[in-house]
Amino acid sequence: MSDTQTILETDSEEWFLLRAVIPDDRDTRAWLLSQGASLIVREPVSLRDELLEEVAAIQTLSVSLDGLFIKNK
Repeated sequence: MSDTQTILETDSEEWFLLRAVIPDDRDTRAWLLSQGASLIVREPVSLRDELLEEVAAIQTLSVSLDGLFIKNK
């Protein structure tokens, strides 16, 4: 992921901590979002908050489209 990455063990058998300097660009954000619940961004807090806002927007859109039907032509 990064030339500066470090993977650290945690007290959980299910989780590791990855520290890395990554680019702040669209591709990186898309990759982070693509990991779903398998990844938690801890820092920077601003990035974490922006990703959570995007997830909330996706959820809101999905709920609002629940009753959407395609019209027959």
